Amino acid sequence: MSKNTGKTNTTTTRPKEKTAAYFLIITGIIAFSAFAAGLIPSGRQPIITAAAVAEVNNAPGLLLEGAAASTDRVAVPVFKITAYCPCAKCCGKWTNVYPRRTASGHRIRPGDKFCAADKSIPFGTMIIIPGYNDGLPVPVLDRGGAITGDRLDVYFDSHKEAVQWGTQYLVPNFKI
Repeated sequence: MSKNTGKTNTTTTRPKEKTAAYFLIITGIIAFSAFAAGLIPSGRQPIITAAAVAEVNNAPGLLLEGAAASTDRVAVPVFKITAYCPCAKCCGKWTNVYPRRTASGHRIRPGDKFCAADKSIPFGTMIIIPGYNDGLPVPVLDRGGAITGDRLDVYFDSHKEAVQWGTQYLVPNFKI
């Protein structure tokens, strides 16, 4: 039994909906921060809206397949996308192997645009990577020791271009 002390409760309680909204906002911020810092292991993806994906990719008109409206919540993988070139820093022992070929056997030519992906993504899979190859699809033609899980590595002819790309966190569009 509770004892009545005669004091009135001066604190106001938030409605359940408001509390739930605060919880979701804070959880989303924490999840996104943890993901951006690389603390969320591969395979665990945040659930965000299609509009948020468009904002990440700086493409306001983008809608994900299966998302009827920009408010639909869908699980989307945000990939860490790095860049490489045929130099010794990027390719190590494979630098002086001629003719230069990718893991799929593709002979590399000046101006080629392709990417390296985890072995779970088959060679030849076409991917649109925002900001790469003028938004046109590129094939997966290579692999890399550090390219596992939700990572891609885009190819450039020069180290300067690869460094300029840097590391970006984007939502690629896989063409099936």
